[in-house]
Amino acid sequence: MPSRLTLGCLLAVLVGGNLAQAAVEPVSSLLERVRIGEATGREDLVSNSLYSLSLVEPNHPELLAAQARQALRQGKVKEAKALLDRLGKVAPDSRLYRQAMANLAVNDSAQRQQLQQARLLVNAGRLEEGERLYRTLFVDDLAPNLDVAVEYALLQVRIPGQRAKGMAALEALNRQYPGQPRVRAGLARNYLADGRRQEAMALLQQMALNEYNRDEAAEIWLADIKDMPVGPQSMAELELYIGAFGSGDEAKQGMALLTEQEAKWASPAYRARQQALQHQDKGTASVAELQRALAANPDDPELIGALGQAYSRSNQRALAIAQFERVLRDPNVTNKDKWTSLLATNRYWLLISQAEQAAKQQQWEKAAGLYRQAIKQDGKEPEAWLGLGDTELARHDSAEAERVYRKVLAMPGARDRALTRLFELYKDQDPARALALLEQYRDPALQAEGKRLKAELLQSQADVLDQAGKLPQALSQRQQALALMPDDVWLAYRVGSGCCEASWRRGHRR
Repeated sequence: MPSRLTLGCLLAVLVGGNLAQAAVEPVSSLLERVRIGEATGREDLVSNSLYSLSLVEPNHPELLAAQARQALRQGKVKEAKALLDRLGKVAPDSRLYRQAMANLAVNDSAQRQQLQQARLLVNAGRLEEGERLYRTLFVDDLAPNLDVAVEYALLQVRIPGQRAKGMAALEALNRQYPGQPRVRAGLARNYLADGRRQEAMALLQQMALNEYNRDEAAEIWLADIKDMPVGPQSMAELELYIGAFGSGDEAKQGMALLTEQEAKWASPAYRARQQALQHQDKGTASVAELQRALAANPDDPELIGALGQAYSRSNQRALAIAQFERVLRDPNVTNKDKWTSLLATNRYWLLISQAEQAAKQQQWEKAAGLYRQAIKQDGKEPEAWLGLGDTELARHDSAEAERVYRKVLAMPGARDRALTRLFELYKDQDPARALALLEQYRDPALQAEGKRLKAELLQSQADVLDQAGKLPQALSQRQQALALMPDDVWLAYRVGSGCCEASWRRGHRR
């Protein structure tokens, strides 16, 4: 009898221990299932997981917070408030409670309007303003809910100074809410944009296996392949894509594109085209190679544009312009903005070249006219302005040259050249004004010139004092000049002679 009792007690302990363990173990996995359901919009999974969790730990703070979130998604504000009252008693000072209350506040009409305003600002391209408005919805650096957290992270990656933080936030959300379509799509696109191809491909392959991410994965992956030059790499990528999707419309799209690319690649003329364009992308395509490729593929707009770029690289501006004008006449041209910009750039530099040639021949009127045409073409580039200033100076119009150089001072990357020209202009007209210019701008490159000019002024003043018989004052001026130009041998000799003469005079007076 005692042995039976002992065995019964032992079984009761073991069963009780197993039940206790069963009560603890499901909590973390049930909470993870809740997050997966929230991430993928599966309210059935959320409801089932919350029900199971309520049987295990009915007052678990995470359970109450998740139940409140679901109630708010379903528009049951009164129920959400009741759940948050319970959460406030269980975990009154927790970040979880404060975040849950912030989520409740977002359902208030004023905060809903604020969130809408933030979204409108972002859609209008006013990213920094939108970001600041989003931040007012946060509590303890936490977004009030998943939707706002995702929107904010995707906004951050678009703001240059916050891109790294945004990527870190997306990666954290991907770990916490696996399968969230916008998070995964945002990560995949930004991995590709940042050249992190291996991470992007791993993520896209995961997305291809997920029914909630599959469509987005296909769109991102196929768009990336279409951006590649057609060739062995793009076809290998398509085979990988088809293998990842296996069947369905996504795989059919990949197979159709692979068939199209294989047919193109079978043509020697097309292979020559692709090779020439790849060399062009690296900046190594020669004019001759592009001409041969164009002869094999007549009227190909990409090859015409590439030939224009090759002419531009070799400074054959007129020929480049003809190619860019030709490609822009094609009604099916892509990258129209690119070709328009290159056309404008080459027209500008052709005018600069023609103006420089006229200036070499001292045809100042013609040079000035060409520089002014270039300024009309692009008034933000400094080269034409500087050339015009030099031309006006050669025409003895110092006032106009000064006005032009002064304008260039405000242009990025051109201040040093404008300062040098103004310094040379003032040095000939009024050395004191030239020194004042250097004092104002403190350009390191001109400091040596400034010292030399100041030393020359001091020596000139010393010569005047010499003639007036004021030898000690003249010596003082030359000593100051020598301090500025210590390597000037002739000046050092004159200062030494002056010192000896002053010493002799003092001794003679005694």
